[in-house]
Amino acid sequence: INSNWYDYRENVRQWANIITIREDVRSEYLNKPAGTVISDDEFENDVIGMFVYIPRYAYQITSHLHNGGNVAGNIDIKFINKQNQDNTGKEYSEIYPSTTLSGKDPLISGTAEDKMNDFVVHPAFTDNIENGGWEHDLNGIWVAKFEASSSTTQLVDDKTTDTVIVDGNGRKKISTNMDTQGRKSNTDDSEFVTFRPNVTSWRSINISDIVKKAKSMASSHGLRNVNSHQMKNSEWGAVAYLTQSKYGNANIYNNSYYEGEGSYTAVTGMVGTTKDDISYTSYIKTKKTYNNDGRIIITFTNNANEYEKTYYQYDCAGGYHGSTTENIYGIYDLAGGGWEYLAAFINNKEQKTYKDSYINAWERNEYSVGVNADNPDNNYIANINKFGDAIYETSKAIAGDGNAWNLDYTKYPSGNGAFFGRGCDFGDGAIAGLYTFGSGVNGDENTLATFRVVLVK
Repeated sequence: INSNWYDYRENVRQWANIITIREDVRSEYLNKPAGTVISDDEFENDVIGMFVYIPRYAYQITSHLHNGGNVAGNIDIKFINKQNQDNTGKEYSEIYPSTTLSGKDPLISGTAEDKMNDFVVHPAFTDNIENGGWEHDLNGIWVAKFEASSSTTQLVDDKTTDTVIVDGNGRKKISTNMDTQGRKSNTDDSEFVTFRPNVTSWRSINISDIVKKAKSMASSHGLRNVNSHQMKNSEWGAVAYLTQSKYGNANIYNNSYYEGEGSYTAVTGMVGTTKDDISYTSYIKTKKTYNNDGRIIITFTNNANEYEKTYYQYDCAGGYHGSTTENIYGIYDLAGGGWEYLAAFINNKEQKTYKDSYINAWERNEYSVGVNADNPDNNYIANINKFGDAIYETSKAIAGDGNAWNLDYTKYPSGNGAFFGRGCDFGDGAIAGLYTFGSGVNGDENTLATFRVVLVK
């Protein structure tokens, strides 16, 4: 309580972070005096979760509303309390304001001048359940810092093959369950979800098991009087809009880390060398070099030609490009990595089992079906009254590449593909990003799909 551990000002961008500790050593950490530094070994062995705080705010999109293409709109943010007041006492409304798009056909895209005429409180923090809120007003939400991983995944020295070259004392820790073993499908009660860097993300888990693991996360991490749940579209939007504002990093790089054909090695917290970096998915890895500055250089071959790809770990200067704050305090893996299944779906028969697995309506986002439920564009139009989820406000109606901000991909769920996926995966290049949304197929196990958890008090 006596330390300055967060500062959301635009020139600082130090978003609040917390960690959770495995149960057998948790009491030791609770008894440590304030200011105790956790060693690298303790961090790797004992930390099972990392979370970042998104405080309550009102937002206004001042350009490029309901449009897509190679640019993104501008978003202004006002941090507020539960009385919807900022630090000057000004109060903000929870009623969506009029826009320059009022009365226009939703199939007609806007122009760069289209905007909201005023601020609105982001619905993720309100009690507006229908639009993605909670059962009561919230001061903020805690969002997993990385994509999900399994508690069975451990970090060990990467020395299993002679193709690994270590540069001096370069950091060489890597997941134990790489290659095909990185596709986790074991979901017994002894295996719980974690959120850590430099480990294989938890994929090949169906959406019903995601719900169970997400809801039991708070207990397994020693959190009391806290709800843990699979991330919702409204919560994704709350992260995206704060990131797009002056308080975040609007130019997030892709997590494109991949070790070549047949490896399935999506690793949390990694980032490529450009915003739209794409992996060499069909190439064969021949060498991997770890460097002291956090770089990992992988050498690939393809048809007798040799190529090099450089990746950065989350906690070095190059890796900060993958963070929502462009420093170590942000959220990672929102572009690339794995497609993230969200607790969001069109309300048709395909998601009945999934819907029934929830207890409370405020742990999910339900969307209406269009006149033809099997048509993505009809379903998009049926939900133009939704706001804050970084879908209608940040995209055109027609599905396809480049129809959201920053050329991100759009395909509204429909038919058997009733569930939302966000962010794309390591091989998607320019179409991956904060504003990507796609059909999550039918919620089955998918080697490219993972998830994230949000905590609510």
